[in-house]
Amino acid sequence: MARQTLREVREAVAGYRQPQLASELDGARQLLEAAGIAYQIEHSAEVLPPAADAVLAWTVREGVTNVIRHSRAHHCTIRVTCAAAGVRAEIIDDGDRGGSQQATTDAAGSGLAGLTERVHAYGGRVEAGPLQAADAGGFRLWVELPVPERMSSGKEPHG
Repeated sequence: MARQTLREVREAVAGYRQPQLASELDGARQLLEAAGIAYQIEHSAEVLPPAADAVLAWTVREGVTNVIRHSRAHHCTIRVTCAAAGVRAEIIDDGDRGGSQQATTDAAGSGLAGLTERVHAYGGRVEAGPLQAADAGGFRLWVELPVPERMSSGKEPHG
């Protein structure tokens, strides 16, 4: 009985520490502005199950942290959109991480590994890597999560 109670308390405390997407988007605005990085945020997924909201919040947090720490970017775009199978989050920057695969791998760090675990645990997919345009630098973090229920939409561009 004590173990069950301890497990329930831990789950409740962990739930309180889950980030929320709206808060992370607001934090992203503040961090990108403070870093002098122009940004655009498009958020059209209004209502999400709490677990999906938390995974997308972690996505935004990790993506923006990497933009600020590693990219030397001038612009960042964050998109959270509804898709046929669920919801997607995408963070794209125009930065230069040194132009080598090693620089990209170093920039990914363990934060992307932890995010990947969260996404896969939710049944989603994640892609992270340099943009393929030959004439420009940049990096893209993309996450898709299955969300069975319909979500409302609206669009909020900023920057």
